[in-house]
Order: sequence, then C-alpha cells, then structure tokens
Amino acid sequence: MKVAIVAVMVVLAMGVAFVGGLLVASKMTVSRQEQPVKTAPAAAADAASEEEGPKAKEGDIATGHGEKAKKEPKKPTTDEMIALIDFSVPESRDAGKLLYRRKVAEQMMAAEKQFESESEKAQEKARLAAAVKRWLERSQNQ
Repeated sequence: MKVAIVAVMVVLAMGVAFVGGLLVASKMTVSRQEQPVKTAPAAAADAASEEEGPKAKEGDIATGHGEKAKKEPKKPTTDEMIALIDFSVPESRDAGKLLYRRKVAEQMMAAEKQFESESEKAQEKARLAAAVKRWLERSQNQ
C-alpha cells in the first residue's frame, strides 16, 4: 500500500514538472518571437551624437543672442546599456561582454580613487596627530 502511494506521488510530481517545463518553454519561444532585434545602444548613441553635433554648432552660431543651448539628452549609464541587451542574439552578447568589461574598469578606477583619497586622509591625520603630540610635549616642558 505504501509503495503504491509513493509511486502515485512520484508520477504526479513528474507530471507537474513536465507540464511546468512545457509552460516555461512555450513562454520563452513566445517572448523570442515578439522581440525585434535591437541595435547596439552604444553605437546608436554615438551615431546620434555625430548627427546632432554639426546641427547644434550651426544653431549656436546662427542664433548668437546669448540663448541657452538646448540640453542634450542624458547618455545612458553602463548599467542601463547592459539592461537593454538581448542575450539571445550573439552580437548582443559580444556587446554585453564589452559593456561588462567597461563597467568593471569604471569600478576599478573608482576604487583606486577612493583608496588614494583614504590614504591621503590617513597621512593627513597622522601628520596632525604628530603635530598635536609635539605641541603637547613642548607645552609640558615649559
């Protein structure tokens, strides 16, 4: 009796897993079909800035009345560009790898700057502590 119950439970578990797998697979195929292939965000941003550059310069020269230049659209951050990547396309994967390397390089530069500033602060604190110690020694001798 116990063996039959266990066998029924195993068959039910396998059926649930099979149906769940089918649902996930169908959802993945539908999502692939709906999404169009996206261009690389970095290349699109560079192309847009090259096209707008001469127009903006001509406009500034032509107006010349002290008007403020229109604000340029905010360039997307590395994290935002990584979020836009469709990893089902091989070319996008390559772009994603390059963006990830760029992000790691940015983080390393930020960490180095922080380390340098912390070491400078530590040196300044040590110098001030030594100056206070010398001042206390001189004031006690007098």
